Amino acid sequence: MLDPSTWLFLPLIIAVVVAAVILRADSTGAILLLGAASLCCVVVALVASAAWSWLLRDGLGPDAVTSTGWKAWARFWQSFWPALVLTSLIGGAITVACWWRSKVVNSGALRAAAPDEA
Repeated sequence: MLDPSTWLFLPLIIAVVVAAVILRADSTGAILLLGAASLCCVVVALVASAAWSWLLRDGLGPDAVTSTGWKAWARFWQSFWPALVLTSLIGGAITVACWWRSKVVNSGALRAAAPDEA
């Protein structure tokens, strides 16, 4: 079984690597496909970190104390919020990169399609 931090960082690293390819994409379809793949990796990281945060909220071992109700949610949130912030920042950056790159590609395509005026 993988370390809990691997469930967060491995999909995020994959998302960032795929997002770096977005900056070299030349078609809108490729940009959308790469952006969707990157955001799927971000969602996987978020869901996996939520699962691990919920599972490990009470600790492991003989000194673990079971929590219920609001106390369980507070413990969950205490370990989950950094992952939520990190994935939100990376997801937002990927979304902005996709938007920016598609705008650049589309403006270049419009210039190439326009007839030259002499």
